[in-house]
Amino acid sequence: MKELRLVAKGSAFSFMGDATNYFLSYVFVFIASHLLGASYLGAFYWALSISSLLGEFADCGTGQGLIYFGPRFEAEKGENRSLSLFRFVLFFTLRNAILLGLLLFIAAPFVAGFFNKPELTWLLRAFSIALPLGLFWPVAYKYFVARFKIVEGILYGDILRPVLRVSFLLLFVFLGLKSFALVGTEIFVGASLMAVGLVLIFKLWGKDFVAGKLTFPEKRSLLAYSIPFVPLNMARGERVTIIIVSYFMAVAQIGVFGVVLKVAALSQVILTGMNFVFRPMVSKLYAEKNMKTLNSIYKSITRWTFILTIPLSYLFIFYPASILSLFGNNFSPGATALTIISLGFLFEYGTSATQVIINMTGRSWLSLLNQAVFFAVIAVFGIWLIPVYGMLGAAIAVSLAFVAINIVRLVQAYKIVGFTPYSLYLFKPVIAAITGGIVLSFVFPIGIVLPLIKLLMLVLGFLVIYVLMLLFLKIDPEDWKLLIAAKRKLIRHSSIT
Repeated sequence: MKELRLVAKGSAFSFMGDATNYFLSYVFVFIASHLLGASYLGAFYWALSISSLLGEFADCGTGQGLIYFGPRFEAEKGENRSLSLFRFVLFFTLRNAILLGLLLFIAAPFVAGFFNKPELTWLLRAFSIALPLGLFWPVAYKYFVARFKIVEGILYGDILRPVLRVSFLLLFVFLGLKSFALVGTEIFVGASLMAVGLVLIFKLWGKDFVAGKLTFPEKRSLLAYSIPFVPLNMARGERVTIIIVSYFMAVAQIGVFGVVLKVAALSQVILTGMNFVFRPMVSKLYAEKNMKTLNSIYKSITRWTFILTIPLSYLFIFYPASILSLFGNNFSPGATALTIISLGFLFEYGTSATQVIINMTGRSWLSLLNQAVFFAVIAVFGIWLIPVYGMLGAAIAVSLAFVAINIVRLVQAYKIVGFTPYSLYLFKPVIAAITGGIVLSFVFPIGIVLPLIKLLMLVLGFLVIYVLMLLFLKIDPEDWKLLIAAKRKLIRHSSIT
């Protein structure tokens, strides 16, 4: 099927860029956890969450506007006529970021006091400097995407940025600047990406970058389209969750919990990659009222998301202490929290692309409502559970929020398209995982902390049994098409690079 092959090829390409970015982001956390510890990480997560939320207000959703209006300007006005749009968004965002950074600098003592962390006032003020510097690359990255400069976008956003983050972190640590290392990394990475980005922009488009201006109606149309994305963008990632739980938790606990969230979300790269091309495909097929093909792809995406995420979920649920021990002994108290949150994420993978169905059929307002419900559940259960159970209470609150919101999305998606993403085939990966888990539990008992070598043996053994069982139980013919198309894409890309 042509649509399935297109999903596979686009997903494979997206996966390669995302995988590089994800891998280096985990390297960053691994280095920080070992060389700095949970307290430094917790303070960093807390301040970064506040700063990055302000960044969404500075952007006002205009990054999404770039992706939408950029191609239209090029098609309607001619080549490079969208550069005036890019320049407006860039300066609009940076001006707002400077103003918000100044407000954060002034209000830092009050914000830190509200969260019972007055000793971290200086850190918020340092992040007020990092705020405008850190917003250049997201705008440039989105414009590269809008102009189909995919190679430049991946090299700039998915590879250079995480490489610089790891490099600057190591530099500051080895210079003995531990308290400054994490926020210093954000400041210097932002400045470096601004310099590199400007060079790249002028190399690609030269003096055209400074030519032309947007008319007032064009600015108004851009902002009218973009501003509704602000609450949706704010809801991305774990920052709102971190801010909610940080009111009740000390910085060391925030550090451990932040790593738990980061580890539990590892499988998200698979879901993101699978949905990359599925998004426009949903829009196209839904507009064409081709529900038969949409139903088939919806189920295939769900099957492959579930197949690919189960192995990681298995490790996080049954061997959490072994996984967290990779980040240092101080993170072992988060083992139970990792199990609980991973169960919540497994529920999300099991409902697969319901969010895409909602967004790409014109119900983006439902996504906003759903995110509000998600954070409301965390806040309500967090207020009730965290003061009593600490990190465990925070984990329960987050996991319950995942379960609640995904049930809601599943019902909403069913009402929109009239079918669910499920098929009887989903029992096959479940059976394969249970078989692998039971067999290996005799060799690697559940509940003990495994050293790295044994952990790698466990991973290898599980994958072998899991894959053999899937082959024995037989893969769906349509899924074979997805797998073969993805393999060809990877081979072709490897030969080019």
